[in-house]
Amino acid sequence: MNSDQIKIALSGKSGSGKTEIAKFLAKNYNLRICHTGALVRKLAIQYFASESKDILQKIDDSFNNIERGVWLKAALREIDNNTSHIVIDSLRYIEDYEYAKRNGFSIWRIECEQNSRYDRLRSRGQLFSTQNEMHSSECDLDGYPVDVLITNNSNSLIKLHEIIQAVIK
Repeated sequence: MNSDQIKIALSGKSGSGKTEIAKFLAKNYNLRICHTGALVRKLAIQYFASESKDILQKIDDSFNNIERGVWLKAALREIDNNTSHIVIDSLRYIEDYEYAKRNGFSIWRIECEQNSRYDRLRSRGQLFSTQNEMHSSECDLDGYPVDVLITNNSNSLIKLHEIIQAVIK
């Protein structure tokens, strides 16, 4: 990877490990995290006192009906334009993917078995159903080509970190 500029965009379903990977990259490779879901979560907590996937997806849909790609655009406004080491913690939609490709990001897909993802989501208090699984934020990018594919079925952060280090080299 070009050390002058590291631009990574993470894609994957809820609970696959995207946020954990973003944190590891930020800490160990001095990347700035672009938190695409932070604002929608803030709105859900502020107005509904909940981060349930149903509420998050309804807020997401409402804003995307006004402007597609709004969450990535809003998150990028929080990042200094001169930042050349950046990780987008969650691509969810085709517009996000196209933006990342146009702007030289390496696209990483994080895959994980459904049961493991659901366990992770439950452990952080987030209810998730098979209906949520069918939402466009979970499946828009299924099948799109990626630069890196990481399988994260283990519950070992050490193993995940080793995989990331091997990819970065």
